[in-house]
Amino acid sequence: FPFEIIVVDNHSGDGFESELVQRFSHVKFIQTGTNAGFAKANNLGIHNSHGQYILCLNSDVEILEPSFDAMVQYMNYHEEVGVLGPRHIDGNDHFQLSFGHFPTLRSEIIRKIIYYRISLNDHHVRDYLDEKYSSQTVIDWVSGSCLMVRRDVLEQIGLFDENFFMYFEDVGLCTRARKKGWFVHYFPSTTIKHYGGQSVKKNLMDALIAYRQSQMYFARKYYGPFGLLVIRFLLLIKYGINFFKSGSMFLFNKLLHQDSVANCTKLLLSKKILQKAAFGRVEHKPIEPGIVQTAVT
Repeated sequence: FPFEIIVVDNHSGDGFESELVQRFSHVKFIQTGTNAGFAKANNLGIHNSHGQYILCLNSDVEILEPSFDAMVQYMNYHEEVGVLGPRHIDGNDHFQLSFGHFPTLRSEIIRKIIYYRISLNDHHVRDYLDEKYSSQTVIDWVSGSCLMVRRDVLEQIGLFDENFFMYFEDVGLCTRARKKGWFVHYFPSTTIKHYGGQSVKKNLMDALIAYRQSQMYFARKYYGPFGLLVIRFLLLIKYGINFFKSGSMFLFNKLLHQDSVANCTKLLLSKKILQKAAFGRVEHKPIEPGIVQTAVT
C-alpha cells in the first residue's frame, strides 16, 4: 500500500531534524516549537496527512514487522471498524495491556488490579490475557501508542481532544467513535513493541499529576458533574491515606537520620494531587521541561 510518513517533534531539542531530512527525504518533518502535548502533536500530523487511514505511533514504539498492511487489509474488509489497535509487548517481550472497556468504577477497579498483577510480573495474568484476546476482539478503546483510525471517522467526530495534554485522549477518541456507531477492534495479528514511559522519565511527578488532571476532565466530560465528584472523592481518599503514610515515614526517617527522599517525593505528590482533586480546576497546561513526545502519523 502507498503511504506517507509524518514526524511531529514536540520540541525535543535533540537535533534529529537535520539527520532525518538528510537520510529520509520522503519523510515530512514538523517541528512544533513547544511541548504541545500528545493530542495537539498528533492533530498537527493528521492535519498534514492525506491518507484514507491514519496510524498514530508513539516515539517509544519499535516496529517489529515490515509493514502495517495486515491492519489496512483488515480495515478494508471490515468497513464497520473505525479504530484498530495492534497487540503490544513491552521491552522484555511480555504481553502488554493496550486496550480496555469504557471506564466505569467497576472496570477501573478491575483494570487497576490487573495492572498491579502485571507490574509484579505475574506471568499467569499476562499469559491468560494474551490467550484470551488472541483473536480479533470488539473493545471500547485501544491505546494511542499505536492506533489506526479511518479519516472518515475523524471527519465525523473530530480529532483528538486537545484539552487532554497527555493520557485519556485515546480513550476519549474511541468513546466518541463508539457513540457514533463505529466499532473499535483489538487486532493481535500485528504486534509492536512499546517500551512505555520513555517520554516522562525526566519529570515523572508532573506526568502523574497530568494523568489525574486528564482523568478528572474525562469524568466531567463523559459522566457529568456527578462523575467528576466521584473521581475527586476517590482521589481524596487514596491520596489522603498516601499523604498520611508517606508523611509519617518521612518524619520517622528524619528522626533516625535515614534517607527520606522517596517518602518526601510521595508526600509532595500526594499533596499536589490532593490540591488538584479538592480545589483545583480541571484544566491542562503544558508541562515544561521534560515531557517530550514525538508523534509519527
